[in-house]
Amino acid sequence: MQGPSHLFSFPIDFSAPDVAAVICRKVGAIWFDSARPAHPQNRYSYILVPSKNPASGSELKKMDGLPPFQGGWAGYWGYDLARDLEKIPDLHENKDQLPDKYVNYYSSLFAFDHRLGKGWYITRAATLLEAQAEFDKIAQEILSSKNGDLYLPPRINWQSNFSQTEYKSSVKNIIEHILAGDIFQANLSRRIEGDVPVDFDPLQHYLHLRQVNPAPYAAYINAGEFQVLSSSPESFLSLSEDGVLVTRPIKGTSPEVVEKDFPDSEKDHAENIMIVDLMRNDLSKICEDQSVEVTSLCHAEIFEGLVHLVSEIKGKLRGGISAEQALMACFPGGSITGAPKIESMKIIEQQEHARRGPYCGAIGWISDFGSMETNIAIRTLICKGNKIWFNVGGGITALSDPLLEYEETNIKAKAILGSFAQ
Repeated sequence: MQGPSHLFSFPIDFSAPDVAAVICRKVGAIWFDSARPAHPQNRYSYILVPSKNPASGSELKKMDGLPPFQGGWAGYWGYDLARDLEKIPDLHENKDQLPDKYVNYYSSLFAFDHRLGKGWYITRAATLLEAQAEFDKIAQEILSSKNGDLYLPPRINWQSNFSQTEYKSSVKNIIEHILAGDIFQANLSRRIEGDVPVDFDPLQHYLHLRQVNPAPYAAYINAGEFQVLSSSPESFLSLSEDGVLVTRPIKGTSPEVVEKDFPDSEKDHAENIMIVDLMRNDLSKICEDQSVEVTSLCHAEIFEGLVHLVSEIKGKLRGGISAEQALMACFPGGSITGAPKIESMKIIEQQEHARRGPYCGAIGWISDFGSMETNIAIRTLICKGNKIWFNVGGGITALSDPLLEYEETNIKAKAILGSFAQ
């Protein structure tokens, strides 16, 4: 049977949080949330309505003047997908029982252009009458919703799966690998976990988290049995409809003071430049010859409580390579593995105490029209049942000080921990 074949849009005056408070209660809903207004990449947000209709083969015409995502595939690609991609040994039990990949098709969504201050409901339907009826029904749901009570975040008894001594020991082990010439750098993370009260509401907590730790590549996924609450500052891969592929790796972290503190940090700059070289190599495998270029090297960007060093690499994707093929060719991001990538991942597997799951994978969307936007899933909480957890990590180089590396993970954990009662 022929499926819906046209795109329709309706202007809205709802705010993204008001829409999310209703739509994100539905299993399968996703919120791609550009939540940090001052950030230069902070333009579009999307709230995806779970779709009853899978993609059909009908030809769609993109609507001009609207945000680039107007329907397509979205979700997360977990770090552990890389085991099959790169033949990485699996040394840890899959105790969380989360899918390595959670991606669904979406034909209806709310889209927001923060630069223009406008929003739309976009849907795929057979006729305008059908689209209007769908919009009226969902708009009424939002209008009828009542603001909840004031949210009071719970106090969690957090536990780390690394003690300070164990983490420092693993840092030393990685440094030994570097000095032996096995790798140049590896990213080491530890997991922080706890139990939530029976009445814990992941969506209410995300609405709170996005206020205390706003991030340009934030996201909320309601997968039903579990929820993903991401306040990621880092873009992984974006792809424009005309085939320009961009990656913006973050490497180098300092408490938010002044941006000029970074030039004196030899370790942070070395870390970033090594990952730039790795990502240039990844892009060169799928981009046109001589099209890959570093368009920005080691510039400082301010986030909530932190300053990061960010670089930008661009290339022109070769014809015949799909967005998801490009994603997998560069997966996982070099900023959260190390260099060389495969050997670093094998060492990570030896040193870390658990699977990473969605952490350090990618959260994002692939449009019906070929464009793509994905983040690196760092600063990301996972909630399943009465359990909640997140990981924090950092890049280890020959210049690393084990104690300072442990303290850097505490700095990165601060924003997420600060979203809970102390």
